Amino acid sequence: MASRASETPVRKPKYRTGVPLPPELNTHLKIYFEERLFHNALTLFGDVVCSGASHPDHLELPTFIPTPQHIEIVSSFLVHPRFTTQASKKAPVDLPSRAITLLRSLLSIVGPLNAGLGKAFSLKAPEGRNARGKRYDSDDGDSSEDENIDIRGILGTQGRIQRCAKDFWHIVGWAFNCSVTDAQRWRYWKVWLDYILDVLDADWEERRKLDADDPGGNDGHIKGSLIVEYLSEVRGRSTAVKRVVASAFTDGGELDRKAFPEVYPNETLRKQPGTGTRRKRIEDFKNGFEDFEDSEDDDEEFDFAALADEEMPSSQASQLSEDGELQPDPWLGGSESIVLRQRILTQLSLVAFYLPSSFVGVRELYQTLADNIKQLPLPAFSLIVSAADSSVLPVEVYVSLIQVLIIRYLPSNAPPPRTVSAAATDDEMNQTILEKCYLPFAASTSSVEDNAKISILLENALRLHLKSRAEIKYTADLKGAVEKGIAARENKIKTDKRRGAASKKQDEEDKIWLKASEIRLKSLLAMVAARKS
Repeated sequence: MASRASETPVRKPKYRTGVPLPPELNTHLKIYFEERLFHNALTLFGDVVCSGASHPDHLELPTFIPTPQHIEIVSSFLVHPRFTTQASKKAPVDLPSRAITLLRSLLSIVGPLNAGLGKAFSLKAPEGRNARGKRYDSDDGDSSEDENIDIRGILGTQGRIQRCAKDFWHIVGWAFNCSVTDAQRWRYWKVWLDYILDVLDADWEERRKLDADDPGGNDGHIKGSLIVEYLSEVRGRSTAVKRVVASAFTDGGELDRKAFPEVYPNETLRKQPGTGTRRKRIEDFKNGFEDFEDSEDDDEEFDFAALADEEMPSSQASQLSEDGELQPDPWLGGSESIVLRQRILTQLSLVAFYLPSSFVGVRELYQTLADNIKQLPLPAFSLIVSAADSSVLPVEVYVSLIQVLIIRYLPSNAPPPRTVSAAATDDEMNQTILEKCYLPFAASTSSVEDNAKISILLENALRLHLKSRAEIKYTADLKGAVEKGIAARENKIKTDKRRGAASKKQDEEDKIWLKASEIRLKSLLAMVAARKS
């Protein structure tokens, strides 16, 4: 009995081990991709990955895995214009859906490490004559000088995301631009981004477990994670850190479109009425995709003129101003986009906490995050800082971030948390801190927007306590702090009569947000009182 008790339990594997495909199967996949027999390629891909997955002991049995380049090519079906928004009428419409099904099967069955997903989704610049600086140049299909490119055609050369994107943050910024300004492209980019974030999460989690099993390894496994590779060129450089954070907050505005332009050339080509440049734009488009013309039936399959005659799709939420300028969506693409943005922030927080030398420290990261969040319009601000169940921010990240934001808005006479609570930390917020330091105060300015934002922050801080802290109590101090803060913000706001009509209209809309937040604060206070009874 004693010997049994001393035995260390063996951790069951979560994923199947992977073995490389035999050369003949690799050759089959290569031929299918080059000859555009994509359904055959995906069928073979699925057969080798999912084979035996229903067996009771499948986790103990290895499975074949495609090469990283084949995995990257399959992921291209999710977003490449040729197979999505610019697909011909004869093109199979189910390629993106089949591709994501196979990619998710690969992740769940084999896992990020065994499947080599880190290498498949690496965005390191290829070396040699096909370096990223020449990523749009034509390619004759000869890959003898670049061992990473052994598949001819658009998918093996210019169609690779690795060739088109500057880095991962370029893709992130562009995808979120699409969430605001281009519903058609966002429909596909959100699937790709959601999957890559799942890969990053699984990769990090698996590596953390390996480091836990090897205490003397000095976090060697997570240092090799994919997210750390994506941040390899940042490493404390303030400008680079700001760019990485900014990619999670793009709104499709002019500056954001310049900083994070299209990933694929002519990705959003649409008809621009009255420009008189149709012929030139079609020629430019053909030049950008000249690999499409390497077969006799390309002109029939891909009608450039018909594509150019398509009308520009309207954004799902962007509006036109009185002078005809496109105004960014104040909701930043809505809750679907916000959740993905929050997942990016969570990934950055993990790296900053565990590996600050590979990125930047937590304090500096949160200050940069606060700089970006503070500039958001009220609708998007309310979504990103929400403590509702729809938020995917971990509690530790949320508490630290919301405190940094609250302090940004507080007046100078508000006492610091450390002066009223000895247990106060950046990721700790108790009832005493709420009552003494946060709830009783208005914003430091008379701006309606600033007072509405701090009210929303305080409302969500109180809601978080209701959700996760049973010890919050209804007291005279809590009631007085909430009521005092509401009155202070009402008295603080002022409207400058010298401002234009548009600004006055915006102030009236912001007052609605402030009033709604005050009502919710009173409702939360009533919920706390109901707990007491």
